[in-house]
Amino acid sequence: MKNIFITIIIVLLIFNFMIGFLFCRERKQFDRSKMVSMNDINKLKAVNEDLKGAIIENQFYNDNKISFSGSESLSDFTFCLFISENQCASCVNAMLEYYTSNSKIIPDSNFVILANFNQNSIKNLKAIHMLKCKIISILGTNVNIAENKYPCFFIYNKKRSETEMFFFPLINEPEMVKKYFGIVNKKYF
Repeated sequence: MKNIFITIIIVLLIFNFMIGFLFCRERKQFDRSKMVSMNDINKLKAVNEDLKGAIIENQFYNDNKISFSGSESLSDFTFCLFISENQCASCVNAMLEYYTSNSKIIPDSNFVILANFNQNSIKNLKAIHMLKCKIISILGTNVNIAENKYPCFFIYNKKRSETEMFFFPLINEPEMVKKYFGIVNKKYF
């Protein structure tokens, strides 16, 4: 009888220990999943704030008057990418890769790169990125399109000589760039 009583106590202790162990393990997994979801929420909030800032920044550069040599040969609405030697090389390369990977959305005939580069740098860009579009050098001109900012896309309205649909892409948001290209294509081309 004494042995049965000791065995029951040992079994109950083991059973309690197992339940406690499983509960702690499940609790840790719950805490981890809760932390992951909180991190995801915080990331979404940060991206949302970035997007709000980008939208406000984009609006600031819309309707700016610009004129440059070579604009007379452009169509009424031309999709443009502005790049400058003052901008980081990785940013410029990322924007060129965005365009080349999404060039089916906007045809080369409606796309121009306005580059604040010398002619040798333009030839290198064309060769490296296998660009078929027109590149206009605005080096040494008084054209100032967000010069000290980042590469940007916009529509050049030839009739008004103004920028429209100005867009500073966020490098870590390629889907947003693709959506922007789709909206531009539907609206203008």
